[in-house]
This record gives sequence, C-alpha cells and structure tokens, in this order.
Amino acid sequence: MLLPPVNGATASTGTPYFTENPGDKYQAWDMQITGDWMPTAFTTFRIEYNHRAASVPYFTGSQA
Repeated sequence: MLLPPVNGATASTGTPYFTENPGDKYQAWDMQITGDWMPTAFTTFRIEYNHRAASVPYFTGSQA
C-alpha cells in the first residue's frame, strides 16, 4: 500500500503507522451508493453516500 501523510509525516520522514515492510497488517474497504435523476436533458440531480473504513487510521475525517 502507499504510504499516506499521517499527522504531517511524509514518506521521507516516516510514520509510526506504516513501516512499508512486507507483512504490515492493513485491511480496508469502502462503499458508495449514488442515485441520479434527470428530469430534462440538461438538468441532473444527484445524491451520494460514501463510507470508508480501515483497520488503522488511514482515511481522514470523522471517526464515527
């Protein structure tokens, strides 16, 4: 997996979460549901829901 910037750390400064060694534990998944409604040829209304989760703090945002 790619090494993300975690708490300001970069690939060159290192991070305590990912060592980039083979065998590092990491599991993640995401899902997205999208619905479009096109009442005319030039108008589109869209509603989206996206959820992501990982076994370590990989994604930014709410941890709800």
